[in-house]
Amino acid sequence: MPTIDLPSLLRSLPVEKWSGKVVNGFEESVFPGHPELPAIKEQLLGMGALYASMSGSGSAIYAIFPSGADTDARPLSDIVAEKFEGCDTFVSDPL
Repeated sequence: MPTIDLPSLLRSLPVEKWSGKVVNGFEESVFPGHPELPAIKEQLLGMGALYASMSGSGSAIYAIFPSGADTDARPLSDIVAEKFEGCDTFVSDPL
């Protein structure tokens, strides 16, 4: 596995360019056995996320949306909760 300087990569690339460069290696082994996970990731990207990935241990799929991602005057948290009904969903503002 190649060694990369992840902090430098994160600083040098805008979030929308992370796909394919900032990766969780566990996705390759986990996704085939749990096809709902890559489907969720693709749904988040389809909803306008700039980047989506499985968390380090695989306990969650997360996405980074651009600021102002609320649509139709509805908060993003409502849209995500509705889209993934039955799942625990959390939306936070950037620090």
